[in-house]
Amino acid sequence: MTGFIETIGGWVINHQAWENLFVALAVILQGELGTFVSVTLVVKNYLTWTGFFLSALGGIILYDTLLFSIGKALKNKPQGVRWENKIRKNEKINRYLRNNLGYLLIIARFLMYINIGAMVLTGLMNMKTKEFLKNRIFADFLWISVLTAGSYLILSGLTLLKLRHFEIAIAVFLLAAFAGHAFFRKILAKKADQSWRRV
Repeated sequence: MTGFIETIGGWVINHQAWENLFVALAVILQGELGTFVSVTLVVKNYLTWTGFFLSALGGIILYDTLLFSIGKALKNKPQGVRWENKIRKNEKINRYLRNNLGYLLIIARFLMYINIGAMVLTGLMNMKTKEFLKNRIFADFLWISVLTAGSYLILSGLTLLKLRHFEIAIAVFLLAAFAGHAFFRKILAKKADQSWRRV
């Protein structure tokens, strides 16, 4: 586990002014993997827990707010009007989104490829900024907490087994992340099916 982490850790120590930006960008750009690498840096004492958590949470909240703002900016633009018209034409989708937008914001954080669209869509659907931030901060906090706990447990398990290969840790973490995504998709599909029947 040494080479890669030691290189990044050395860079973080030599560029401490940039460590918060590094963590924020790692979590924004690579999500699960960025969190895992950052937690590994914390465990190896290159970063502090507080610095990691605040940087990661602050970075993803700013990123989500930017995507939400893009959705709001598209509100009366040609592309935004096209998307709105498609939603309005389908009464079931329109009613479902109006009634479940907060739930979508929270669950989308845990689903690959849906998160970005959900942020833009909530801005386009004219959700109030206060409601958006309340739901999204809760979702981001929960997401970071779950990933941090999972990363720490995997790293602790590898230490107990006296395994030093970073590749094994990444493989185990990614398998756990994909299993988690599959689990959330299954739950979402059931809930969506029940909600569609009520609409």
